[in-house]
Amino acid sequence: MNAEQKWIHECALAAKVRYHKFELEFVQILKDVERSKTHKALDKSSVHAYAVEILGFTDAVAYSFIAVARKSREIPEILKSGLSVFVLNRMVSTLNTENASELIQYAQTHSSRELERELGRRNPRSKCERVKFISEECVEISAHVSVSFLEKLKRVEALRAQKNQPQGVGCALESALEEYLRKHDPVQKAERARRREAKAHSMAREEGRHREQTRPNEQARPNEQARPSEPARRAENEERSKTAERKPGELCARRVGKRVPLTAAQRHAVFARDSGRCTHLDKVGQRCGSDQWIQVHHIIEVARGGSNDPQNLTTLCSFHHDQIHQLHFPMERWG
Repeated sequence: MNAEQKWIHECALAAKVRYHKFELEFVQILKDVERSKTHKALDKSSVHAYAVEILGFTDAVAYSFIAVARKSREIPEILKSGLSVFVLNRMVSTLNTENASELIQYAQTHSSRELERELGRRNPRSKCERVKFISEECVEISAHVSVSFLEKLKRVEALRAQKNQPQGVGCALESALEEYLRKHDPVQKAERARRREAKAHSMAREEGRHREQTRPNEQARPNEQARPSEPARRAENEERSKTAERKPGELCARRVGKRVPLTAAQRHAVFARDSGRCTHLDKVGQRCGSDQWIQVHHIIEVARGGSNDPQNLTTLCSFHHDQIHQLHFPMERWG
């Protein structure tokens, strides 16, 4: 090894030490962020959102650092092992207080492939799920599944084969996911309700035109006019009596538990308009846009006279929903 090569090697070793030092520093920072709830003070729903949107980490890096930070609360010695965050992240699902010393020593004295094999032997499900982009329209997914999952997948493939539909694991999974979303996605439910309503209106208009053509010289009699059903009239009168003489800002006598539930039509209108995502805007006007744990929120609270009209409703994730309620009612939760 000549002088230049020796100098480059020494620089690489020094950079490695600094790299591990910075990794551990970020791990400790994320621990402090979660402990102090700094991410909530910055209007971020999770530490992961803080790491990605503020620190600029990728999803994979953020998940790795957060997993190691949380495991270090249980096993502090992993931060003194000299192992990289990447290696520690592979170990967190298998590490516990009983085997920590043994596994750390094994990782320090064996190659990554040998460590992978040992982790698989100890915990067959320890390998993380992975998503790899093959092209703009194709991804490769690696995940552990149960035997029952495989049996259901084969059954779906068999049913698709009977209908001469495209075969393959990807096609079977996609069809199963589409069926689940069709039944449970509120946005798709809202779209189907909109189409049904449009079809009903179209049929009503066609029927009206047909009546006009068959009786051009007759006027509709009063008793032939479309009238709401008796249950519908009772519900409308009851709603009017409940909201009579109530002004915005005036406390309602009803408690949250006794408020009128949203109808399916009202929920459909809100989810269709907001695309089933959180509408909260942060200080710079950026929308949260989360599609997890979405709840319907009254802009003017029910306790202050707010109605169930879709114009008074919006969709929020559970974090921002709780945040808004605690801002307005820090001591008591209203609807």
